[in-house]
Amino acid sequence: MERILSEIKNYKGPKVLHIVTRKGCGYEPAEKDQTTWHAPGEFNAETGERIQGAAANTPLWQEGSSASPVIGAPIIMFGTGRRYAKSSSPWCVAPSFAIRYPRGRSVMRPNLPPVELGQGAYIRRGTEVAVLSIGAIGNTVSEAIEALSEKGRRGKFAHFDMRWLKPIDDNILHQVGENFQKVITVEDGVTEGGLGSAVVEYMAEHNYSPTIVRLGIHDRFVEHGSTQELYHLLKLDKEGLCESLLQVLER
Repeated sequence: MERILSEIKNYKGPKVLHIVTRKGCGYEPAEKDQTTWHAPGEFNAETGERIQGAAANTPLWQEGSSASPVIGAPIIMFGTGRRYAKSSSPWCVAPSFAIRYPRGRSVMRPNLPPVELGQGAYIRRGTEVAVLSIGAIGNTVSEAIEALSEKGRRGKFAHFDMRWLKPIDDNILHQVGENFQKVITVEDGVTEGGLGSAVVEYMAEHNYSPTIVRLGIHDRFVEHGSTQELYHLLKLDKEGLCESLLQVLER
């Protein structure tokens, strides 16, 4: 790494360094339990025993050596995280900074078809309400639609996974505008400037006039709590989505 960083600072023009890491590499307790050791708090380095009551700490960014051309490491994620990129980069020492995309608990599967830039996917066919989702919240949307299908609403909801916010899939939006009078957008990020806003703008610019309901985080502070508690509070869990979808269907 020292050699690569020394060499890359001499390259002209923009530089992108892709580093693939293995969490916990070189420390046996962390290799065995990567989730816990992502932010273990205080621990005994020799035995690997965590000290009870010690607070875990995961900084958003961390200063490195002043000799390194890559200093700051703000965590910038897809979706809501994108809006922090501009405001966080002044914390980095010019002219270089690192962008980290946390992988989370993704499952790497071979031989998957390529994902085309700006192309969404048709998840479920339906006739009355078009549901447009983006990101992992689409899994919960699928569960909610399936739950409603089992209660006599099968075939009522069409589900589209937009995948991309920019460039957005114009073909899906055109199809939705042509065939649906009821549209729901679902995102677990802010609705202002997000998927909901993009769909509203597209429909207005192309003279479509469906009723659009935007589900997500509106422009307000959200209470503290666990992930499950916050999704429930925002009605973005399975129960809340079932309620919202049913309300739109029965209007």
